[in-house]
Amino acid sequence: MSKLSILIPIHNEEQILRQNVIMLRNFLKSNLKHAFRIILVTGQESRDSSPKIAKDLSEEFDDIINSDIIANGKAEKIINATMAYDSDFYAFIDADLPVELGEFLKIVQAVIYNKADIAIGSRYMGTKSSRPLMRKIASRTYNSLLRLTLNIKTNDACAGAKSWNSLSNNLFKQIKIKTWFFDTELLYRAFKKRLRVVQVPITYTDTRADSNINVFREGRHMGICLFKLWLNDIFGRTK
Repeated sequence: MSKLSILIPIHNEEQILRQNVIMLRNFLKSNLKHAFRIILVTGQESRDSSPKIAKDLSEEFDDIINSDIIANGKAEKIINATMAYDSDFYAFIDADLPVELGEFLKIVQAVIYNKADIAIGSRYMGTKSSRPLMRKIASRTYNSLLRLTLNIKTNDACAGAKSWNSLSNNLFKQIKIKTWFFDTELLYRAFKKRLRVVQVPITYTDTRADSNINVFREGRHMGICLFKLWLNDIFGRTK
């Protein structure tokens, strides 16, 4: 049977890690008729007990893997783990499970059963999302710029839930900017290759009240990266 690997990037998640991973595992066991494994990508950045919790979970359950591959930040963890673990299908979701599990399941099923190459969650397809106002404004502005500059035909490039097949897996080897921008570059390359990208409506809850993401700093970084990719696209330097 083909394999599905679900990647969860881990960074200082000790308060939620064990219960959320077990909740996700139990849900998939009951609702997904497909073999899967959960890969906890701890890296080496956490300053709390997350690595130990991940290790304990991997020893307790045969279908949970603790991966301490060298990676800095969420994007590198997802990219490096995708290339390190051979699978037919992949998915990732943030450790705080901001997406309702039934909707995450639909994202996964779109790739496994409905022949999508990449499936992404969308917070802007008629569903409700609980997020700070500034993040909503920044996100909508950014996604509008993507459609205008790179013709990325989605309305939510950066939601924390995606799935893809092994064909799309090759795109990860081409990603140059391994930061929050990696979602954008992945979708850009997917559309360039004429892969089938589908969007799945999701209800998104921003549970990280202690998040240290600076909207203005990240917005500036994303804007610079977008401008560079747009120029490279114009001059044919994105191979």
